[in-house]
Amino acid sequence: MLNMNMSFEQSKSLVQGIPHGRASNAIGRHWCSGGRSGVTAQSVCWLFCWAKTGQNSRKAALEARRVFDRIFSLSYEQVDRLLDHEWARVARYAPGDIEAEFHAMVS
Repeated sequence: MLNMNMSFEQSKSLVQGIPHGRASNAIGRHWCSGGRSGVTAQSVCWLFCWAKTGQNSRKAALEARRVFDRIFSLSYEQVDRLLDHEWARVARYAPGDIEAEFHAMVS
């Protein structure tokens, strides 16, 4: 099970450290408390996608991976083996409840 190792506010502070303007500008819309992990499944997918690609910034990707590893009980590498990146790209903006489907993949 994917759980947070810290409070939502602590995690938000870490996410704000990703060195990319697009990430910084999107935090308010895409880093949302709730869900089984402490943040919504969409939020986990959003951070996972930043860790995967960094939007063509290696520095942003590496920092997002470090942040992911600090925030969650499963590492980025563990989740990367379980979660399809293309599914996560679509799911990060999904309007409905994707918690059960997401957690079935990462459990």
